[in-house]
Amino acid sequence: MDTTKSPDHENSAIPTKTSIASQSEKCIYTFGQLYERLESTDHSHELLSSVQEEIGRFRDWAAQAGAHRSGRVSLDYRLCRAPHVHNRVSELIGEIQENLENSTLSYMIFVPEVKRYIIELH
Repeated sequence: MDTTKSPDHENSAIPTKTSIASQSEKCIYTFGQLYERLESTDHSHELLSSVQEEIGRFRDWAAQAGAHRSGRVSLDYRLCRAPHVHNRVSELIGEIQENLENSTLSYMIFVPEVKRYIIELH
């Protein structure tokens, strides 16, 4: 979790919220990177279709929940009075992002891992 110094207490760190909107946009971008890297190699149509389907599912969720929006229609705004729920949603998106980054960076070595991950999502 990001921390920032409190102006009153130089040595104390207070947690700062990570925007669900920015995390969602980053996930969508990273999903796209993974798809492009897999597409640029000789991977099965089934794997590409699965990744594309998961991109669509994440986009649908983000749109329906307002995860990628700002202002009063955003998920960030709607969860501002429920910080524990905001934090949990943020953690889950962070886990998705971390898995996508790991898969994207090592897609050539761990293609079987990516397949298992996608299959587990279903």
